[in-house]
Amino acid sequence: MAAFPLRKGRRLTIAYIILKGVNDNPREALTLSRCLTGLKTKFNLIFFNP
Repeated sequence: MAAFPLRKGRRLTIAYIILKGVNDNPREALTLSRCLTGLKTKFNLIFFNP
């Protein structure tokens, strides 16, 4: 993603599905944050409903 060419003022959109009991804890949020540090992104958090 860091190498993806973006026009000035644009950001990558990250869609992240939150699954209860799987990736809905602070540790997972921190891991995601660390992976995307320094990238121009915006998040779309999606809560999964069965």
